[in-house]
Amino acid sequence: MKCTNKRSLALAALSLVLLAASLAAYFLQGREIRFLLSAGLALVWGLVQLYEAFHTKGAAELAAALADERDHYLAAKSSQCALRIFSCLLLAACFALLFSYGLWKRPQLLGALAALCAAAVVLFVLLLCVNIYYENGDSVQI
Repeated sequence: MKCTNKRSLALAALSLVLLAASLAAYFLQGREIRFLLSAGLALVWGLVQLYEAFHTKGAAELAAALADERDHYLAAKSSQCALRIFSCLLLAACFALLFSYGLWKRPQLLGALAALCAAAVVLFVLLLCVNIYYENGDSVQI
């Protein structure tokens, strides 16, 4: 059988992890019924997702089959614009927190500033890796 819906396959794997965690909690935490019920729900959810992974197409596959060149162009332009807006907002928030920390010397502001700067660095590295991937074609050479 061929996997036609990768998202459902990933969700099925996640549900198996949740199933294992629920059963471990059931046996280690004194056999409470809520853990057994959550294991049952994870099992049912995993089986449904596993069925969908091999029998239905994902939304991305269906959209790709129906899209033409103009749709691809609009999707690329809109995602590029959204990324640019998000990075500008992230940079503005970093400068606002840096200015606020300079005024009030609150350690909470420095923690938030570090988190936003880390997010900006992760966004830059991710954008760089994706750019390298698409410049080299199908092979990743990072």
